[in-house]
Amino acid sequence: MKPFLLRLLSLDERLSAGLALDNPPKAVELFLKFVSHSCDSWYWLVGLLLVWLLAGGQDGKEIAVSTGFVTGFF
Repeated sequence: MKPFLLRLLSLDERLSAGLALDNPPKAVELFLKFVSHSCDSWYWLVGLLLVWLLAGGQDGKEIAVSTGFVTGFF
């Protein structure tokens, strides 16, 4: 394998190990299993929902809806 790909795989392994939860709460575990099993489109939907909820004023809501249309969620 090429050295760049080996370094990339090594970096991915280290970062993934750092993100792993040893004993997550049951609700978190179920949510993550559902989202990851259902495809990454759920990650986008969660992100859009966060933008919608955390955005101040009308601009953030328009950004979330526009992004939803562009990505094909609406």
